Amino acid sequence: NALRRLQQEGKLKTDIKLVVNTSNASGAASFILNDDKKTLSYNINYSRLSSNETGSDISINEENNTRVLFEFPLGNIKKGILSYVNSIENLLTSGNAYLRIKSLLFSNGELISKINAV
Repeated sequence: NALRRLQQEGKLKTDIKLVVNTSNASGAASFILNDDKKTLSYNINYSRLSSNETGSDISINEENNTRVLFEFPLGNIKKGILSYVNSIENLLTSGNAYLRIKSLLFSNGELISKINAV
């Protein structure tokens, strides 16, 4: 099957292991990889950030450094399709990719969620 679902782990929420904050923000996200077309479809939404969003991305940690794979436009609803290369597909399905929604008060991510292949 050329289509593969990626699912964020649980609800899009703060992961205490990564960042400790008192945010009431919440949201949801879904991702679909199309292996044949090398595209990633995404649908992300959130609410109640503690301050204005400053950015959002899918990233991985490599040797204690954050590597951004994709950046998304600002806004509490994000929906679209991105193209990728083979090396990115392996990183997305490795279990080490995270979705981050960053804000003025939480520059490393107010909402952080691990992305897993289903």
